[in-house]
Amino acid sequence: MSDYTLEDYLYWLAHGKTPEERANAAWRVGRARDPRGVDALAAAAADPDAGVRLRVAEALATTHDPRTFAPLRLLLADEDADVRAMAAESLGKVGDRDAVGALQAALADSYAPLRANAAEALGVLGAHTAVDALLACFLNDEDATVRHASRQSLIALGAADALLAVLPRYDNDLPVLLDLIETLGRMGDARARDALLPLCDHADADVRAAAAWAVRQLGG
Repeated sequence: MSDYTLEDYLYWLAHGKTPEERANAAWRVGRARDPRGVDALAAAAADPDAGVRLRVAEALATTHDPRTFAPLRLLLADEDADVRAMAAESLGKVGDRDAVGALQAALADSYAPLRANAAEALGVLGAHTAVDALLACFLNDEDATVRHASRQSLIALGAADALLAVLPRYDNDLPVLLDLIETLGRMGDARARDALLPLCDHADADVRAAAAWAVRQLGG
């Protein structure tokens, strides 16, 4: 165990001579989970070094103190993509529902890890207003991790209506159709059963099997 105190790390967070020293201090302050560290971390969100700001974004997620909201939103707009990605993840963890708009906008960022973290955070935050944006990512994003995170959030949000609305459009796009069927099966919304039953007679064997599985999950 370190003999250094929280006060030591708070000092180094603000006055450390090297980025490594300040980044380590941010990590230590976050680990302490002490309310006294929140304001110091918030101030360090403006550190000139991206590595320090990354650790600050991570450390701010260790508490649900509303004082973390503003610095994390600032970091969500950081010039460094990894900092933005960490801020998105942390905003979900701290429960900042007022960040939903900014997180939804982040779904269009060029950096895939940020899009994935933003998609996950929107589900954690119960952001039903983001369903259409999440569905677009699930159906169209080029990155598999983003598509997966979007699907998991759609499931968490119980967005069966949105999936059912687009299901007929993908009858001939088998990869997307299979993803939609599986997602509806995992949602557990019995209303999807009537839409899935006809697919049990689909021309494609994989679609038939997936639809039969999903119907069983829904009590059919």
